[in-house]
Amino acid sequence: MSAPEQNRTEPNRKLDKKHDSRLRLVDRENGRKIAVESRGNPNGLPVMFLHGMFGSRIPPIAIDRIPEGIHLITYDRPGYGLSNRQVGRTIADTPADIAAIAGDLGIDKLVVIGVSGGGPHALACAALLSQRVEKVFVIAGLAPPDAEGLDWYAGMDPANVIGLQNAARGGEGHRQLRASFEERARENPREQYSNGYLSQFLTDEDRKIINDPTIKELSIAARIEAFRQGVDGWFDDNIAQQYLPWGFGLDKIPVPVSFFHGTDDRVVPPNHSEWLARQIPSADLTLVPGQSHFLSRRLLPEILKQVEAENL
Repeated sequence: MSAPEQNRTEPNRKLDKKHDSRLRLVDRENGRKIAVESRGNPNGLPVMFLHGMFGSRIPPIAIDRIPEGIHLITYDRPGYGLSNRQVGRTIADTPADIAAIAGDLGIDKLVVIGVSGGGPHALACAALLSQRVEKVFVIAGLAPPDAEGLDWYAGMDPANVIGLQNAARGGEGHRQLRASFEERARENPREQYSNGYLSQFLTDEDRKIINDPTIKELSIAARIEAFRQGVDGWFDDNIAQQYLPWGFGLDKIPVPVSFFHGTDDRVVPPNHSEWLARQIPSADLTLVPGQSHFLSRRLLPEILKQVEAENL
C-alpha cells in the first residue's frame, strides 16, 4: 500500500482543522465530485468507513481513539455534505466511487466498515470491488427490499416504518417529511439530534450512547454536514435501499464479512443481519445482547483495533 499523495484540494480549511483531518475532493464522471477525509496515520492500514443515512464524512469517533496503525478514510455519499448529488444512483454505484477514492489516495487494498444505511454499500464493495477489499464489517445493516423469506419491517418501530416509507415512496407524506427535515436541520440541528426523527424510538441504551459528550458533538457535526445541501442524499439513500434492486448477488461475495447487531435494535431489527449472514458463504454474525442501533459508536474503536492487530 503506497502512502497518499499530498492533498490537492482543501475547500473548507476551518472544518478540516476542527476535526483534525485531511480533506480533498475526488473527481468523478460529468464533473461530479465526492468529498473525502483522511484521519490517523496516512501510512497505516487503510479503512474506509461508510456512514449511515443521517451521517457524513465526519465519523463518530474521536481522533485520539483511532489506533496508531490505522488510516481512517471517510466520504460523503452523493448528495450529502460536499459531494454532488447523483440522481438515480443505486447501491451498485458505490464501489466505483470507492475505487476512485482508493486510486486518488494511492491505495491498493482496504478494509470497509458500513454502519446502518452504510451497510448495503459496504456489501456492494464486497461483491463488486473484491480485488481491492480485504474484509468487510457491517454494523446494524439493512437487508435488501426483495429479501426472500424476510418480513422486512418485522420488529421495526412503527414510527420508523412510516418514516422510511414516506421518505422513499413520494407523494404528500414524502413532501411533508422532507420539509420538516430541511427546516429542522437548517434552524436547529442540535434539537433535531436530541428530539428528531430517530429519537422517538431509541432505547435507553441508545440514549446513553448518543448522550456521551464526545459522541454527541461528533454526531451533531456529522448531521449538520450531512444536510449542508438539503436532504436529497438521505432520500436518495432510502430509494436505493428500499425500492431499487441492489445490483449484485449476496451469494457470490468472496470477501469475508462480519456482521454485528444489537438484539434490541428497533431501528433496523437484528433479523436483517441474520438474513444477510445466511446468504453470504464467507459471513459470520455476532448478536450483542441488550444493545441497540447505536452499538456502532462503541464497536468502531474495537473493530479498528482488531484490524490493526490482524494487519488486514
